[in-house]
This record gives sequence, structure tokens and C-alpha cells, in this order.
Amino acid sequence: MATREQILQDCAEDLLTFGKVISPQTFYKKSPPFHYELADYLMNRDIKQLCIEAPRGFAKSSLSTMFILHHITFDKGDKFVVVQSKTAGEAINRLTKIKEVLSSPVYWQLTGNEIHEKTAIMWRENKIKLYINGFMVTIKAIGTGMQVRGALESDTRITLYLLDDPEDELNCKTEDSMNANFRVFLGGLPGLDSRNGRAIVIGTPVHELCIVERLKTMKNWTFKWYEACDNNFENLLWADYRSSEWLKDQYESLSSAGQRRIFYAEYRCTLIPGEDQIFKPADFRYWDGELEIIGGETFLKITSLHKVKLPEPILKPVNVFQGYDPASSTKQSADYSVRFSIAFDTDRNIYCLPYFRKRVQPMDFGEEMISSIKTEKPKRGHIESVAYQEMLRQYVKQRLEEEGIYLAGLETKFNPRTEKSARLETLQPFFASHKVFLKEGMSEFEDELTMYPRSKHDDLIDGFFYATRKLYPPYHEVPKEKQYTDDELMQFYRNAKKKNEFAESWKTA
Repeated sequence: MATREQILQDCAEDLLTFGKVISPQTFYKKSPPFHYELADYLMNRDIKQLCIEAPRGFAKSSLSTMFILHHITFDKGDKFVVVQSKTAGEAINRLTKIKEVLSSPVYWQLTGNEIHEKTAIMWRENKIKLYINGFMVTIKAIGTGMQVRGALESDTRITLYLLDDPEDELNCKTEDSMNANFRVFLGGLPGLDSRNGRAIVIGTPVHELCIVERLKTMKNWTFKWYEACDNNFENLLWADYRSSEWLKDQYESLSSAGQRRIFYAEYRCTLIPGEDQIFKPADFRYWDGELEIIGGETFLKITSLHKVKLPEPILKPVNVFQGYDPASSTKQSADYSVRFSIAFDTDRNIYCLPYFRKRVQPMDFGEEMISSIKTEKPKRGHIESVAYQEMLRQYVKQRLEEEGIYLAGLETKFNPRTEKSARLETLQPFFASHKVFLKEGMSEFEDELTMYPRSKHDDLIDGFFYATRKLYPPYHEVPKEKQYTDDELMQFYRNAKKKNEFAESWKTA
């Protein structure tokens, strides 16, 4: 039987052995090969700056937590550890786990250190201070965006800075917030102990400007990347835990909800399914508000730009255009029937209006087309005239004529000869020139754009393409009683800028 000293020596040399001894409930499954590789990188004290992208739920946080315990147990000298996560609450959860292990009888018996609230110098929710093997140990838990610069504990600088899952969709809402997160993170690095201080970042990508994505190309950073499976749901990272069938089920489930990008980000650790992304998230612009009809003319009442509320709504004259893409089947796996509406202003900006995207019977979709034409009063509407779609075009056209409504574009057949991929890629300049404004909440459209050309569905992009076929700006103006002077509009900008409410002027939108 191994002695305590032998077990302690094995734990000092091997992170996984250490974890299984002091926290067997955490390591109840057989460790996959990538855990051994990940442990080797964590244990390599010569790597001062390490960034790891690994799938969500694959125990990367558990391993990093065990490494903190290994660091404060076996490394010589006083230690100061900062644990940072996307929120202070998440970081406190990591610290809580550390406290549970430190105060467990197993840890006491293994290390000879009796640690609990009464023996500690400090035992707070977000900070502990105590002695281990005669060395002072301080561990502090903070959220992403909180300052680390200048941190010092009893003349000890940071010996380990662990940034674990630093970002999610809540703290990556704007480019400004991501830039601020990154600046604060970089600003904390000079606070590391110059002799043996280490920075370790572990997470999954949420945006191309998030911290883990930026670090992959930075000099002096060691970067490791893992994915749960390949394109065929094979070459599994942890077969005993996440099987091919389980991953495929997750993919299909998220796909059915229009959230494929979540699967690729969380399990493939990539923001796109390949390197041929046409429509880049960094080019997306956003607006919110509603369409108004005043005196028979169409206007946008804009209440938000770039996901930031304006001090007062802005009224802009626009022309509305619609594109229709009827599905050829109503089966569960079939494409969706889409009606896509856009508003076009005098600056040639395209504002996406609420769209229709459902699996419905052809005549039901025809009624949806007629209803939206009456409600939004588009200047033109286009539908591809192939197979039964031609019958649908004629039906809608006839119904409108019976009610005395004429819509340009429906009077002629449209059967494009250009290959579909080439057609859709002609839309890219609209986005690259920042002329397209998505309405807040259009996650399905964002997914199709982000995943194109490898997305299973591209019905919304098709509808958008038909809507943009023949655009022309409005000639009507804002009613005088609703117009603002240039001075008033500029004051909107100044007020918003003072409050730091939005990134760029609506005049350059």
C-alpha cells in the first residue's frame, strides 16, 4: 500500500492524480487524452502566458480549479491568486469549490494542513487568506472588467492570474464593451510577479473580438485549441462523455431553433464552420423601432441605433421593399417560407423589418403576403417564379387586383439564371459597407449570414436578396411638424455622446 508521502509525491508530479485524490466526486469519469495534454500545459511553469479554447462542459474549468489548488499546495513561496470569470458570481463559485476542497478531511490528511474558516486569516465569499505549508496564500475572486492593475497582497504580487470563461453574450453586447474588457485584461498583466507570475485564460469563443479569440494570434502567448468533434461528428474529444449521437442531437436541436452558431462556438470552438465566411458579424449594424404610415407614406421611427437607445426617436422617410421565398414543402425538414421586408432611405441604408419565417401551406403563405402588402405598403415585391411559386405569384397578383392594389414586381416572372451562391454573394458589399441594419432580435437571420455558405437553411438570405433587387430612395419628406433642425439633431448626438450611449453618430449610420 502506498504511503502518504508516496501519494503526496505522485500528486505533486501529476495534476490529474492530485485532482482524483482530493476531489474524487469531480473526477468520477475516466479522463480523456486531451485532459492529460491540458494538464501538462497547466503544469508547465515555464509557460508564463497560456490560452486554451476548449468546448463548454468538457471539464476545463474543473482542471483549472485543481491547478489553483496544486499551485498553492506545492509551489514554494507566498502565493497571490486572482480568479476572474465573466461575472463576480461565477468567480466566487470557483473560489467556493476551492474552499470546499481546502476544508475537507482528505486535503488535511494528504497535506497536513488543517484549513477552515477558524484557522484562516480571512474567509470571505470573494477572498480568502491563510497559511499553507508555512507560506501565505491569498485568493481573490472578481468579475470580467474589474481592475487587476496594481494588485498586491502583503508585498506579494500575483503569482497566478486565472481568467476562466471570461465572456458571454451579456458582456459582449457591443464592440466598445469587448474592447474595454480586453484593455482591462491587458492592463492587469504587468501586475504579475516578474519572477514566477503566470496568466492562464480558458474559455470558448463568443465573438471574434472576445479575449480568447484575440489571444490566439498574440505574440508570447501559448495557444491550445480543442473541438468536440469534426464535421462528420467523428474524431471525438471525449467519446465516453459526449458521444457522436449526443453531439449530433445537440447540433440538430440548435439548428431547428436557428442557433447553429451556438453549437459551433460551444462545441467546435469556432465562430464559423470554416474559413470562407462571407458575411462577418463585425459588419453587422443594428436598429430598433417601428414602421409608421403617415399620409400614405412610409417612415421609420428609430428608437435605438447600435443597440443603444436614442435620447429621442428619429423619424426617417423610407421606401419599403419585399422579397418572397416560398418553401417547396411543409415537411419538418423542409425549408421555411419567408417574407422579408426592408426599408430603404435616402442615404441608401437598408433597415431590416420584421420578417415572416414559417413552414406553412402555399395558400397560407399567399395570405401572409397579401396581409403584409396591405400593412407595409411596399413599393416593389419580388418572388422567384419557379414551379408552384409561379402559381402563387399569379394568385397573389389576382387577389390584389380584386382589391384595387397594385404592387410593382409581381407583374413579371423572375427566374434568375445566375447560380444561387453567386447571387447571394452579391449581397456582401451591402454588409461590408455597413449599409445593412438588422433589427434587434433577428437571431435566425444572423445565424444564416454567419454560417453561410455552409448553413442548412438560407431562406432569409434568399428573401433579403429578392427584396433588394430594384431599390430606389424615397422622395417624400418628414412632415414639417415632425422635422428637426440640424441643431436639434446634433444636440441629440451631443447628449448621447456625453452619456456614452452609442458608438457612432446616426448621421453616419
